[in-house]
Amino acid sequence: MFCKICNKQIPDDSIFCVFCGSEIKKSLTESINLEVIKNDFYYNNKLLKDNSIHKKNKAILILATFMSLFLISVIVLSIFLSINIAIVENTKKQVSDLDNSNLQLKNDIDRISNELNNMNSNYNNLKNDYNTLEDQYQTLQNNNKDINNTSQNAEYVSKNTNSEDTFLNNVNNKILNELNLAINHMNTYHKDTWIFNDPGEIALEETFLVKLEELLDQLKNIKYPSSFSNERNNFIGIFEEICYYKGLSIECSKNNDFNNCVNNENAFKGSIDKLFNYYNSLI
Repeated sequence: MFCKICNKQIPDDSIFCVFCGSEIKKSLTESINLEVIKNDFYYNNKLLKDNSIHKKNKAILILATFMSLFLISVIVLSIFLSINIAIVENTKKQVSDLDNSNLQLKNDIDRISNELNNMNSNYNNLKNDYNTLEDQYQTLQNNNKDINNTSQNAEYVSKNTNSEDTFLNNVNNKILNELNLAINHMNTYHKDTWIFNDPGEIALEETFLVKLEELLDQLKNIKYPSSFSNERNNFIGIFEEICYYKGLSIECSKNNDFNNCVNNENAFKGSIDKLFNYYNSLI
């Protein structure tokens, strides 16, 4: 700096001028300027600090915002994963249920297939039994024709319409012998230990019933003397009982009613015995 008295340059920290010895005093203006400078420095320093704090706060706000967004993203992602896991588990359960359903369906198909095979086998057996019964029935018909041709009962009856002995002979030759032959055929074609409700055995019994009804019709058509009308009606009544009890026995077999089947079969056999006993009482 310069001395204000001698205007010579002296050190800035001098108290007295080394040239003129004057006391160096700072003017009011310099003090004010110095204060202003000092205040400006303080203010500028405060601004710097405020700016630093503002930047920190801004950084903290940005960091807090980022962390909030991160937490929200984590929560959303967790919810999304939970929903997807539930969907996956539900899908796995549905797939498992579908596999079980498919397995059950396969088992049902196999069972139905086996049942169809069994039904087809039973049908073939019944068809064979029917063919056998048809052959047997045809054999009975042929035997009946042979007996008719041999005995010539129709011609014999036409020539002897007024004879009681003729009527009884025709009943014996035309009806009783044929009935006995049919019974023997039934005993031959039935199995040794046949079951009462077996479809094949029932069909055989129905064929036998058809034969019995044919014999009943033939009995009704045999000519008889008026003096023998009661005896003729008794024959027809007993033979109707035979057909009636045989029909009931067949129905019980179809309905698996063993006890009534046995009772009706016994009644049928009793009627057979009754028919032959009545004939023997008249000859």
